[in-house]
Parts: sequence; structure tokens; C-alpha cells
Amino acid sequence: MTVGQVADCTIAFGLDFTGWNWKDHGYGSRWMALGSQRVEVGKKSVAGQGTGLSRRARIRLLLRFVFWSGLLVVLWAGISSRALGQRVVAERVEGNRRTKPWVILRELKTQVGDSVTPSDLQEDRDRVLNLGLFERAELTLHPGPSGDTLVVRVWERWYIFPFPILFANEHDLRKLSYGLGLAHFNFRGRAEILSVVGWLGYNPALRFSYSNPWFGGKHRFLGSLEVFWASIRGKSLEFPEYHEKQRGVKIRFGKRFSYGTYIVGLAGYTFRRTEPPDLGVTIDPGGRDAFGTLGLLAIFDGRDFRPYPWRGYYLETSLKQNGFGSPVVDYTRLVVDARTYLPLPVGSLGFRLVTKLSRGRVPVYDRVYIGYEERVRGHFSKRLEGDNMGLGSAEWKMTLLPLRYWPAPSYLPLTTALKFGLNASVFYDVAAVWRDGQAARSGTWLHGFGLGLHVRVPYAEVVRLEAAFDEDGRPEFILDVGKSF
Repeated sequence: MTVGQVADCTIAFGLDFTGWNWKDHGYGSRWMALGSQRVEVGKKSVAGQGTGLSRRARIRLLLRFVFWSGLLVVLWAGISSRALGQRVVAERVEGNRRTKPWVILRELKTQVGDSVTPSDLQEDRDRVLNLGLFERAELTLHPGPSGDTLVVRVWERWYIFPFPILFANEHDLRKLSYGLGLAHFNFRGRAEILSVVGWLGYNPALRFSYSNPWFGGKHRFLGSLEVFWASIRGKSLEFPEYHEKQRGVKIRFGKRFSYGTYIVGLAGYTFRRTEPPDLGVTIDPGGRDAFGTLGLLAIFDGRDFRPYPWRGYYLETSLKQNGFGSPVVDYTRLVVDARTYLPLPVGSLGFRLVTKLSRGRVPVYDRVYIGYEERVRGHFSKRLEGDNMGLGSAEWKMTLLPLRYWPAPSYLPLTTALKFGLNASVFYDVAAVWRDGQAARSGTWLHGFGLGLHVRVPYAEVVRLEAAFDEDGRPEFILDVGKSF
């Protein structure tokens, strides 16, 4: 049945009451001529006396009319929604100069044989962009004699290049690192990442890493390997002058159960040496800690566009046991990070709750902090440390200028598409840290609020310009890159 036929049937059913048996509904042989003052009841003719129906009967008739009309509207909406879904008989990828087509197609919710609606196309577009390989993606349906072909058009980012390294550590422009790296963000065209990077300046480091987001075919395994060396300046306010030498290896192996659902096993071995060695930063009194780590990570990711979510949810929880192979190191850490994003008639409202809880003696170098990776806007430069922490954020954002795309000129080889958009935001942050054995309410709490502008740009996705205030109304201005959460 076509959409037109469905409409014709619905309209006919909605207007044709010739088959309605008025006797079965308690009105005998009553009939009413609309717009007339003449009513016939049985064989008697009465003029000028209204409709001839009692008030109760008229109300019952009106209620039945409203009920059946509403039911028809609901049925029509459901049939129309299903009828508008187009059946997909083939899928094709265009614009992928390096990426294997199946790397893109395996991410799609829509498969051959499915019926697709505009909302399905939007969801699949977000899935393609979440690969992190493309600056832009478009999904369209091309009609054919037996059904539609779903065409996925992508604009690839630049993937392999030697690149200079310049970044600010811990959101602080005074802590710059600089160096060189060689990275392939789409190794073998399969969304694998292979990189060797090294930098000097603040916290110099050398790292080799490889990650594969999907192997084993239908088993959907994932894994990564990282080997690292680093020289880290201490974050502790209690021991501000120490340096830490690190080297070690980290391994991850897991399974992707569905889109956005991952269970990953964690393993690693780390050697840490502090200078000077006798400060008490390490558990070992000689200033050297060497130990293994085992853990489990679970992720449930239902965000629409992960680099800048507007709707959906995110839940990450991990449990790690540290100290394998060490006679002195023995502590456990639980991390829970929950986020939700609610689309509103105007904008989107997001919430985040994160907590890090520890059991056992936590070494100074692995304490949790506010003021580095995690910050409270309004106290952006404030540092707090402890064994446990909790943080909550709420942020409402709305679109000022919708995201627009332009073709990149030929003299910009690192991207094939340029984009720009502008959003406004209002936010509130609260956080606390506390030591082992101390109640959370007895810890140190920070509060902050403010408003900002989010500039949508290529690669970084968003640059945030924010004005924040602390509990006493003291202002500060923030320039940061990336989403707040």
C-alpha cells in the first residue's frame, strides 16, 4: 500500500458515516439535518424545537465523535511514520580515499533490508562522525526500482603526518610541552591508531602506542598497547619539589557488545622513581615503587556526537587493583563517571557526576586532584588533593549560529572541509576532595558558576570562552579547548 492509498483509506473512513447504525447506539429512528430547525422523531414532525436530542445524548454523541476522531489521527500518524520509512536494498560509501568502506558500514545502525527514517539517518551520521576520522559526513537515499540505496558521503581528515607538538599541560598555558611526533590515526585504513611521540619542556615524555577498535570480525574484540617513559613534576601541594621518573607498559583487551557498550580488561606494569628519594612520596622508603596493575573497565556510551554531545548518556566505571608483585604497594581505586544530555525545546541540558574512591594506602604520586585534568570553573586555578574526590556539573547550551560547512581550499592539506558554529552556555560546577578515613562532607568543597561561548571549529571541535564566578562572586575568564564534559 502506498502512502497515497493509506491517506485515501483514512480520509474515507474518517468522513463516511453511512454505515453507522444509529439504532444500535440508542437513538431509535432519530436523525438530524444540520443547519435545519426540523427534526423527525419516528413518524412525528416537530418544527422549531431544536435538535430533538436530549442534552445528555448530545454530549454522548460529541464524546464518541471526539474519541473516534482522535483514534483515527493516532492510527494515521503511526501508519504514515511507517510508510515514510524507505527500504534499503544497498549501501555505498563515497569520499573515502583511505578508509575501508566496511569500517564505515559496520558502524551503521541501518543495514540492508531495513526501513529507514530521517531520524535513523541522523543517528547513523553521528555514528560515522564518532569514528573521529572525518570532518563531515552526509547520508542520503537514492531511489531505485527495487528500493533505495543508502549513500554515505564522507570528508576525510588528514591521517598520517609528522607533526610538531605544542600543548599546555593541565589546562595551564604556563606549562607548555613541545616536540615531534609521527602518528597514523587511520592505520591500514581500519581506524587503528599507531603513533610514536616525544616532547620536551614541561613533563618530557616518549611514548609508543597502538590501538585497534575492532578485530575478530563478528566477535568485535578491541585492544591497545602502550609503552612509555616520562619525567613528571610532582602535583602534590604537600611535596611540591619532587620529580618522578616513570616507565612502563599498559595493555587493554576487551569486547564491544553493541554500539557504545564495551567491557575491557586492563593490565600494566609501572616502575616509578622519585628525586629526591627520601621525601616519602613512594610507598617504598627507598624512593622506588615497581608494581603491576589489573583492572576492569565498563563503558556504556549513548551520546549522539561524542566530541560535543547534545543528547544521550555516558557511563564509565573502572576498578583497579594496584600492587601485584610488590611487597609494599597495595591499594584499590574505583572510578564512576556518569553523564546525561537532555534535548530541550531550546538547547540542551547536561549533567555530570564523577567520583574516585580509594581503599588502602595511596602513594602521593597517584592521589586524586582538582585543578589539573578536573577543574571547577570559578576556581579554575585552585588546586586540591586527596585520596577521594567527587565532582558535579550542570550545563545548559543553546545554538546561536548553526554549524556551517565550506570546502577547504587546496592550500590547506590537513582537512577537506571547514566548519564554524557558535553556541552559548550557562554552567554550574561543584567538587570536593577528602582523605582516606574522612567523610566527604568534611572535605574541602568548591563551587562555581558562569556563562560562556562555544566556538565550533575543525579538529578541536569546540573552543570555549567563559566567564566564571566563585561563591563570593569573584570573576575569572577562561579560554579552553574541548567540551567541558
